[in-house]
Amino acid sequence: MYWLIFVYGDLIFSHVIGLFWLK
Repeated sequence: MYWLIFVYGDLIFSHVIGLFWLK
């Protein structure tokens, strides 16, 4: 179950980085 949290956390983290990268 921990792997699911890790995957979702990685997706959210990369999405946040993408938002900052666009700005």
